[in-house]
Amino acid sequence: MQRIVAIIAVLALLGFAGYKIFSGRVNWEDPKSVAAAFLGKLKSEDTDAAKKYYLPDKADAWADATHDKLYKMKSNENAGFKESIPDEPVFTPISAPKAIPGKPASTDTFLQTGGVTVGLRQIEGKWYVSTSPY
Repeated sequence: MQRIVAIIAVLALLGFAGYKIFSGRVNWEDPKSVAAAFLGKLKSEDTDAAKKYYLPDKADAWADATHDKLYKMKSNENAGFKESIPDEPVFTPISAPKAIPGKPASTDTFLQTGGVTVGLRQIEGKWYVSTSPY
Protein backbone atom coordinates (compact mmCIF):
# COMPACT_ATOMS: atom_id res chain seq x y z
CA MET A 1 0.00 0.00 0.00
CA GLN A 2 2.82 2.41 0.85
CA ARG A 3 4.44 1.66 -2.48
CA ILE A 4 1.28 2.64 -4.37
CA VAL A 5 0.97 5.89 -2.40
CA ALA A 6 4.64 6.69 -3.12
CA ILE A 7 4.17 6.02 -6.85
CA ILE A 8 1.08 8.25 -6.95
CA ALA A 9 2.94 11.01 -5.09
CA VAL A 10 5.88 10.84 -7.51
CA LEU A 11 3.55 10.93 -10.53
CA ALA A 12 1.69 13.90 -9.07
CA LEU A 13 4.97 15.76 -8.54
CA LEU A 14 6.09 15.00 -12.10
CA GLY A 15 2.75 16.18 -13.45
CA PHE A 16 2.96 19.40 -11.45
CA ALA A 17 6.54 20.02 -12.59
CA GLY A 18 5.56 19.45 -16.22
CA TYR A 19 2.64 21.83 -15.86
CA LYS A 20 4.87 24.56 -14.38
CA ILE A 21 7.46 24.14 -17.12
CA PHE A 22 5.04 24.23 -20.04
CA SER A 23 2.66 26.84 -18.66
CA GLY A 24 5.50 29.30 -18.03
CA ARG A 25 6.67 29.36 -21.64
CA VAL A 26 6.37 32.54 -23.65
CA ASN A 27 5.32 32.46 -27.28
CA TRP A 28 7.94 34.75 -28.82
CA GLU A 29 5.89 34.99 -32.03
CA ASP A 30 2.99 36.67 -30.17
CA PRO A 31 3.60 40.28 -29.11
CA LYS A 32 0.89 40.13 -26.43
CA SER A 33 2.51 37.09 -24.82
CA VAL A 34 5.91 38.81 -24.73
CA ALA A 35 4.41 42.04 -23.37
CA ALA A 36 2.50 40.17 -20.64
CA ALA A 37 5.61 38.26 -19.56
CA PHE A 38 7.68 41.46 -19.57
CA LEU A 39 5.14 43.39 -17.49
CA GLY A 40 4.84 40.51 -15.03
CA LYS A 41 8.59 40.55 -14.41
CA LEU A 42 8.64 44.34 -14.28
CA LYS A 43 5.80 44.39 -11.73
CA SER A 44 7.75 42.01 -9.50
CA GLU A 45 10.76 44.33 -9.97
CA ASP A 46 12.84 41.51 -11.45
CA THR A 47 14.72 43.57 -14.04
CA ASP A 48 17.22 40.77 -14.67
CA ALA A 49 14.41 38.47 -15.82
CA ALA A 50 12.53 41.26 -17.63
CA LYS A 51 15.56 42.22 -19.72
CA LYS A 52 15.40 38.97 -21.67
CA TYR A 53 12.20 40.34 -23.26
CA TYR A 54 13.83 43.69 -24.10
CA LEU A 55 15.72 44.41 -27.32
CA PRO A 56 18.91 42.34 -26.99
CA ASP A 57 21.31 45.16 -27.86
CA LYS A 58 19.75 47.54 -25.31
CA ALA A 59 18.67 45.11 -22.59
CA ASP A 60 21.57 45.57 -20.17
CA ALA A 61 21.42 49.38 -20.26
CA TRP A 62 17.63 49.27 -19.83
CA ALA A 63 17.87 46.87 -16.87
CA ASP A 64 20.48 49.02 -15.09
CA ALA A 65 18.54 52.25 -15.62
CA THR A 66 15.21 50.70 -14.61
CA HIS A 67 16.69 49.04 -11.54
CA ASP A 68 18.02 52.43 -10.43
CA LYS A 69 14.62 54.09 -11.06
CA LEU A 70 12.76 51.43 -9.11
CA TYR A 71 15.25 51.56 -6.24
CA LYS A 72 14.90 55.34 -5.94
CA MET A 73 11.09 55.32 -5.93
CA LYS A 74 9.34 56.34 -2.74
CA SER A 75 6.90 53.83 -1.26
CA ASN A 76 3.77 55.57 -2.61
CA GLU A 77 5.36 55.84 -6.08
CA ASN A 78 6.24 52.16 -5.94
CA ALA A 79 2.67 51.25 -4.97
CA GLY A 80 1.30 53.33 -7.85
CA PHE A 81 3.77 51.71 -10.23
CA LYS A 82 2.65 48.22 -9.20
CA GLU A 83 -1.04 49.14 -9.34
CA SER A 84 -0.69 50.51 -12.87
CA ILE A 85 0.31 47.08 -14.18
CA PRO A 86 -2.66 44.66 -14.24
CA ASP A 87 -2.15 41.13 -12.90
CA GLU A 88 -3.68 39.70 -16.08
CA PRO A 89 -3.21 42.32 -18.78
CA VAL A 90 -5.63 42.62 -21.67
CA PHE A 91 -3.91 44.51 -24.46
CA THR A 92 -5.38 46.96 -26.92
CA PRO A 93 -3.35 48.00 -29.97
CA ILE A 94 -2.81 51.75 -30.22
CA SER A 95 -1.31 53.92 -32.92
CA ALA A 96 2.36 54.86 -32.79
CA PRO A 97 3.29 58.22 -31.30
CA LYS A 98 3.69 61.05 -33.79
CA ALA A 99 7.10 61.45 -35.37
CA ILE A 100 9.46 64.03 -33.97
CA PRO A 101 10.82 66.40 -36.65
CA GLY A 102 14.17 65.11 -37.86
CA LYS A 103 13.53 61.62 -36.50
CA PRO A 104 11.84 58.87 -38.53
CA ALA A 105 8.41 57.63 -37.47
CA SER A 106 8.42 54.51 -35.33
CA THR A 107 7.58 51.20 -36.97
CA ASP A 108 7.09 49.52 -33.59
CA THR A 109 3.80 48.00 -32.48
CA PHE A 110 2.30 49.62 -29.40
CA LEU A 111 0.01 47.83 -26.95
CA GLN A 112 -1.82 49.38 -24.02
CA THR A 113 -3.28 47.79 -20.91
CA GLY A 114 -4.71 49.88 -18.12
CA GLY A 115 -2.47 52.93 -17.89
CA VAL A 116 0.61 51.19 -19.28
CA THR A 117 1.87 51.33 -22.86
CA VAL A 118 4.51 48.95 -24.21
CA GLY A 119 6.25 49.22 -27.57
CA LEU A 120 7.32 46.03 -29.33
CA ARG A 121 9.54 45.33 -32.31
CA GLN A 122 9.81 42.14 -34.35
CA ILE A 123 13.34 40.91 -35.05
CA GLU A 124 13.85 37.72 -37.06
CA GLY A 125 10.37 36.46 -36.23
CA LYS A 126 10.61 37.11 -32.46
CA TRP A 127 9.00 40.02 -30.64
CA TYR A 128 10.94 42.12 -28.15
CA VAL A 129 9.96 45.09 -26.00
CA SER A 130 11.39 48.29 -27.44
CA THR A 131 9.65 50.88 -25.30
CA SER A 132 9.07 50.36 -21.61
CA PRO A 133 6.73 52.31 -19.37
CA TYR A 134 9.52 52.66 -16.77
